[in-house]
Amino acid sequence: MLENPYVGPASFTKEDSKRFFGRTGETRELASLVIARRAVLLYAQSGAGKTSLLQASLIPELERRKRVETFPIARVTGSANPSSANLYLENALANLFPGGGNGRTFSEAFGAVLSADATGRSQPHLLIFDQFEEIFTIHPELTEQRTAFFEQLGQCLVAYPQLSLLLSMREDYLADLEAYVVLLPDRVRARMRLERLGVENAREAIREPAALAGMPFAAGAAEALVDNLRRIRTGTAGANGFALGQYVEPVQLQIVCRQLWTRISGDASRKKAEIDAADVIKYASVDDALTQFYRDSLAKARVPGVSERALRRWFGERLITPAGTRGLVFRGETETEGMPNTAVDILRDCYIIRADLRGGTAWYELAHDRLVDPVREDNLAWKASYYNPVATALERNPDKLLTGTGLAEGLQFEKEHSQELSDEERLLLRRSDEEEKKAVSRRKRNQLIAAAVATLLLGLSVFALVQMYLAKKAERNAETALSAEEAAKQARLQDDVNNTWVALDDTPCSEAFANSSVVGVRLLFCELSKYMSASRVEQLSGMQIFLPGGPHGDTPNWHADTFGHYNPAFVTWATDNLLPLRSEATQKVYDTYMQRDARIFLIAYTTLNNKPKELENMANIYRSGSIPPPGNGGVSWLEKRFFDTPIDEDPDLKSLPPPQWRGKSASAQTDAYVYCTAMGFWARREADGTRPLFYQFLTKMLQTYDSDFQRRRAP
Repeated sequence: MLENPYVGPASFTKEDSKRFFGRTGETRELASLVIARRAVLLYAQSGAGKTSLLQASLIPELERRKRVETFPIARVTGSANPSSANLYLENALANLFPGGGNGRTFSEAFGAVLSADATGRSQPHLLIFDQFEEIFTIHPELTEQRTAFFEQLGQCLVAYPQLSLLLSMREDYLADLEAYVVLLPDRVRARMRLERLGVENAREAIREPAALAGMPFAAGAAEALVDNLRRIRTGTAGANGFALGQYVEPVQLQIVCRQLWTRISGDASRKKAEIDAADVIKYASVDDALTQFYRDSLAKARVPGVSERALRRWFGERLITPAGTRGLVFRGETETEGMPNTAVDILRDCYIIRADLRGGTAWYELAHDRLVDPVREDNLAWKASYYNPVATALERNPDKLLTGTGLAEGLQFEKEHSQELSDEERLLLRRSDEEEKKAVSRRKRNQLIAAAVATLLLGLSVFALVQMYLAKKAERNAETALSAEEAAKQARLQDDVNNTWVALDDTPCSEAFANSSVVGVRLLFCELSKYMSASRVEQLSGMQIFLPGGPHGDTPNWHADTFGHYNPAFVTWATDNLLPLRSEATQKVYDTYMQRDARIFLIAYTTLNNKPKELENMANIYRSGSIPPPGNGGVSWLEKRFFDTPIDEDPDLKSLPPPQWRGKSASAQTDAYVYCTAMGFWARREADGTRPLFYQFLTKMLQTYDSDFQRRRAP
């Protein structure tokens, strides 16, 4: 098998310089800057390849030019204790001068190594800090130590003119750096932004390593792979929702190409000497490559005693923080954050994690940020099909012990898959098992006690059953008598209601009232109240018609600008009891005296129901007690709003003959007046909260006596 020329997610090192391609122009530009200027800033997005550029291209280029010597690349993170005098300084010196930098300043440490050559000239040296954003992300609370770090670094650069500085960092921390550049030479004005790989550079980074390794890309194949890698989601329907971007992510390129090479070179049946477009289509999916890369690494790391679940939890809970960023784990003597080092070493060799040596100790993190989402998504997909009854119970309720079937399943799972359980799950299983054993013991003891008590209870039970039978018999007799009384009372009420309706022709309203302009529902109420007054209705219902505090009394209130608040319980009772069953006599009464007004009231309800804002405005005016114009009566106000409504043209009214009221015939003006008062009625019921209850009353009456109209016009 040919050696894989692609590094995958790992950064290129100095030893990889011969297979590092695609950054020729950037390398020359950066080399010229660090030779010419005292302080240079290299910045880019995460994953643009800053570390690879420094290690595999810039340092070899500077060595080739022989113009400047470089110190080992330094970082401000490491094993220094936060309580030390300056954590950032100690970590940096430990990287630069292993075993000899602690307790010194920058000037002291560099003074020991920076000296003139044999001819008396000072040899230029370059100090490089990689991932310099860590000075802002690691212990951000150490403000004084951070400031002292920049002050000492600036003083050292002033003391040793032959020393120059290169800072490499993520561009999203540039704003944090600006507060400190005043302490560095020329405020670090010499800056270079490293962009992700452009199209041509990406093609070179794909083609050249493969050609160097002996299996070149066929014409058009590398171009097709670059187009695949630079696809971006647009969110539109065109081109399947994707477009071609300007750049390629270097880490994606390396992972996809490394997997592509591994699969192609491992296919013994494959005889082609080139990588063609068919290979690109088959093996070059970015998301699939990263996901499969993760799965392959897990499979290799499953050493004895390490389950796939343990590995996935380690990645999801240790290497990825709750915020979705990469975490850092410390390597102990035998374990790394609970994972055996034998498995960790395999993962490191797979390049899915990388080791970071800090002060003689090793720390590990995901090889790149781009791996975070594929790892999390694949973990979720795996978990959806994973069965662990103990884990499921713990996630559902960590405080609830397992019992019965759940405990039996958990113990069986432990027997068959012991290594799958976490320490927390083992503890839950032990506590549940112990509690179940105690419960069994308690049940046996209780059974003995129950047997002793059973005999005594048997005798008492016989006596209790006899007494219960006698009590139930007496209760049934009482209920029978009460039911008969209630039935008789309900029958009398129905007779009263029915007689009230039928007697309308025999109960004339007062002559003064009948000859007035009052018509419609008010005249109907006057007629009915002669036979069954409001006080009589309250006596029958056992409750007040109006809530305490309203202006209504036992007599009707004919003023529309003042109104009482109906008792909701009474309206419900009235719906159940004040509408007689349909008969020929009651239907005739309805058709003669009620049908026209009932239809107008439903039409008015529907109109306001379709205009909720107008309904709410009218209700608020009633609630406020400020019905305009003052002293002119609410009816006048309603007439100005609704009197011109052509209600008499409604087909369901035109089809009816005009009713007769003691010799007075209804007219279009009468219909308009009733319509105005109906609008006011529904607005007042909205104000006191009984509008839905009165609508139920009206609906029941229409369903009983005017069902065709109700079906056509109900909202």
